[in-house]
Amino acid sequence: MRVLLVSRRYYPDVKGGGQISAHHIAQSLVEAGHAVRVCTFVTEGHRRDEVLDGVHVTSLPIRTIPFFPRLSNLEWMYSEMRRTADPVVREFRPDVLHSLNGESAPAVASLSKKYGIPYVITVNGPTLLCFPGEGIDSKGRNCLGCRGWQRFRETMLTWGKGGPLRKTRAFLYWLYSYPHMAVFNRALRSADMLLPGSVDFKRRLRDIGFRDERLRVVYNPISSQQRVRSSVRHDFHIPAGQGILLYAGRIAYNKGIDAVIRALPGLPRAHFIIAGRGVFADACRRLAAEIGVQDRVHFVGYMDNSELSRYYSAADIVLMAGTFYENFSRMLLEASAYGKPIIAPAIGGNLDIIEHGRNGYLLHTREPAEIVGYVKDILDHPAKARAMGEYARRKVRSEFSHERTAEALACVYEEVLARGLKVLTITRRSFTEFLYSPLCRCC
Repeated sequence: MRVLLVSRRYYPDVKGGGQISAHHIAQSLVEAGHAVRVCTFVTEGHRRDEVLDGVHVTSLPIRTIPFFPRLSNLEWMYSEMRRTADPVVREFRPDVLHSLNGESAPAVASLSKKYGIPYVITVNGPTLLCFPGEGIDSKGRNCLGCRGWQRFRETMLTWGKGGPLRKTRAFLYWLYSYPHMAVFNRALRSADMLLPGSVDFKRRLRDIGFRDERLRVVYNPISSQQRVRSSVRHDFHIPAGQGILLYAGRIAYNKGIDAVIRALPGLPRAHFIIAGRGVFADACRRLAAEIGVQDRVHFVGYMDNSELSRYYSAADIVLMAGTFYENFSRMLLEASAYGKPIIAPAIGGNLDIIEHGRNGYLLHTREPAEIVGYVKDILDHPAKARAMGEYARRKVRSEFSHERTAEALACVYEEVLARGLKVLTITRRSFTEFLYSPLCRCC
């Protein structure tokens, strides 16, 4: 099967969780014997064709609007992606188009309509269906498909804090949100299949009106990881016998880093390592100093995914305690691949990754006491921690491997292609029946 994968950004130019997951999807299809081309976009240079880990990647330059970079990342960008990808579609002649992220969906939908090629969309998070992009609103309720007062309130809270100028800007954002979200809605509604990354996200899509027959859960894959010798404990002067807690990702309020820091006074034998960057980092540093745990909180900044191996290898527990709706957390998946117990909120894709008590624990609050209880249970019982880690690795191999993802995608592609052939057959039959209908014979 010939599959054109389209992703606004792609590894290694951008090394976030979404881009790494996209590369694993492409690798899984190549390993399964499909003809795969990845089409991605850059804002400078010329077209570049290269092979990365067996995957043929075509990087296409898109134009930006001078002096208005923010506008260049909106509807203008979707138009540019469609324009530059058009020749690749004619050149590669795919059987299926597959959008790997939200930003790519409008361009893929337009190309599908132009060439009559079926297309599917991997729906990796709430951005396509939630203008502020959180997935959960300020009151803890579902924010997917938000509109009316809910969207107005969340837009003003996200962008309108401050003086009149900020409030005016937020109000304009709210007005703009309706035509902007309509673009994504059209792309989603016309797709042959939507691929949510978790069972919970599929349920939420169904709740806002998407039909079950057009929804298939396809997990982002990962390969098993080998632990490496790590100097992390030595580098941060962490004594033997003291536990290492790890968070790796964007440092934002809704990721719950502050909740873990607040739990540290109840965990005198634990150190917390934070790998990542974000606007909330300074607030977390101040909080650690205020409650007197700054000596046990270590910020290591952003690092390449390959560098994280020594941190995953050294960690005793990988955890996240935020409210952000995680469709399918790359951090938890990577931690499982390294055989580490994991702790995270009982929302979204965390429910697919964590089996409570078997490979980690699901949090139901942001309260320090709950975090302290689960962390102590793992750190105080080494045999239980090892069993959790071993079960996590087995779960990765059985449910989230390259082979399982490739099989699931092949089934999806075959289904949408068969559906297209069925529609074509019905159309031809209807036309033939018209030609030979009694009315036609009378004429």
